[in-house]
Amino acid sequence: MYLSYDDNQFHEIIANAMAARGRVRETYGSGSKRFRFDPAPYGFRETVTAHLSDLGFLNDETPLEALHQANALADLTVDSSGQSTVSSSLYEIGDEFRMNYRRFLKEVVRGELFDFDFYFQSVPTFRCSIPGSPGYDWRPNYHTDIAIGHPTETINFWLPLTSCSGNNSLIYAEVEDSVKMWSDFDYNFEKFHETLEIDDGLFGRCGEITKSFDSENGEGILFDSRTMHLHQKNDTDRSRISFDFRIIPVQAMNELTVEFVGTGRRKARFVPGGYYFEKSVDQLDFG
Repeated sequence: MYLSYDDNQFHEIIANAMAARGRVRETYGSGSKRFRFDPAPYGFRETVTAHLSDLGFLNDETPLEALHQANALADLTVDSSGQSTVSSSLYEIGDEFRMNYRRFLKEVVRGELFDFDFYFQSVPTFRCSIPGSPGYDWRPNYHTDIAIGHPTETINFWLPLTSCSGNNSLIYAEVEDSVKMWSDFDYNFEKFHETLEIDDGLFGRCGEITKSFDSENGEGILFDSRTMHLHQKNDTDRSRISFDFRIIPVQAMNELTVEFVGTGRRKARFVPGGYYFEKSVDQLDFG
């Protein structure tokens, strides 16, 4: 389900946000930023590997890039939300990952990438992309998270735990091209997606303005929430595991004049103590 913004006041809020410069461009002069960090102190890949091994989804000889070789097809087949038995199991990962995730937010995102306090997604979203993408039987879904209810001031982060390129990576557009596309549909995302399903010309235009984020463990990308992005059907011979999360500046959260609610089944409330952790990053204490 996608937002159509039939409410005039809400439509005006979205239109004004689309015309704004945005925190990412204010900081980096662009709507996205590739960044590098030392993965060793956080051990994301190692913790995920150990977790999947404990559940029998990996063995000692199988790297994450060969995840598809160690599992039954049923465990790798995604549902309509893009999750499989394997990727869903990662939401049961232990406290070590969660604590390192919060340390990463404090030390890298707050300490190196942005100079403001922010709220952050409580639990990151895990994704597994398998060669052939079993269960992926829909047309590639070019979208912005704003279309499914996220606040306009959100900043997205995407981190791979494996080497990735082409269609086993994140596909994204520059924010200027993205905003132009949403503007063409007057920010009616429901209409955009209905048209995308049947209009090969629009589908081709989306393909022309997007590119893959070729990267590896220890790299990531942050981007403006207005950015068009998606995960394609994996036509490579390598599995990819990644996680993504979103932050919102405390100041921006406090200045919101409406409450943003997700369009999905759970109707997530994008507030501290809801989708976002109840404490901001500056309030985290690891003492």
